[in-house]
Amino acid sequence: MNCRKSFANLRRVLGMTVLIVAMVLSMSACGAKKPESDGTEKTFELIVTYEDGKEESFTVTTTRGNVGDALLDEGIIAGEKKSFGLYITSVNGVELDYKKDGHYWGFYIGDEQAMTGVELTEITDGGVYGLRYE
Repeated sequence: MNCRKSFANLRRVLGMTVLIVAMVLSMSACGAKKPESDGTEKTFELIVTYEDGKEESFTVTTTRGNVGDALLDEGIIAGEKKSFGLYITSVNGVELDYKKDGHYWGFYIGDEQAMTGVELTEITDGGVYGLRYE
C-alpha cells in the first residue's frame, strides 16, 4: 500500500515538473522574439543623459520594429550580443565599461527604467526613450 502511494506521489511530482518546465520554455520563447519590421514608418525621440547631466535629443525615423535595431541602424549605439540580448557599450561615441568603472547605459521608456532590453522593446510611434549614464 505504501509503495502505491509513493508511486502516485512521484507521478504527481513528475507531472507538475514537466508542466512547469513546459510553461517556462513557452514564456522564454515568447519573450525572446524581437519585434520585426512591419514596413510602417515610425518616429520616436531618444534622450541621452551623459555623466555631467547634460542631455542630447535625437529624433529617429525608422521602419524597424524595435528600439535597439533602429538605434544600431542610426549608429547612435554600439554594443555586444549577450545571452540576455544587446548590452549597450557606447552611446553617441561615449563608451562605458561596467567592469572597469562601474557605470553602464540605463535604458528608459519615458521616465521609467525599462523592464525589457532595447532589442525587445517595440517602438511606439511618437514615443520617448532614454539612455542614461548610470
